[in-house]
Amino acid sequence: MFDRIVQTANGPVHAAPVLLREVRIGDLAIEKVEGAVIDSLGQSVLGMSFLGRLKGFEMRDRVLTIDW
Repeated sequence: MFDRIVQTANGPVHAAPVLLREVRIGDLAIEKVEGAVIDSLGQSVLGMSFLGRLKGFEMRDRVLTIDW
């Protein structure tokens, strides 16, 4: 159920909050990550609930580099 309104770069959208048991990228695994399913987004994105738990990250020339 999309019972929340969240603000995106393209304006407000309907969202449904979720708790992801685990998010894995290669050897990195982070448990219990809060997330949201965005109505009609059409793609997956990493948010600050995940990125904020890393040691650091950088986006340059369309490449995301993470440090954990």
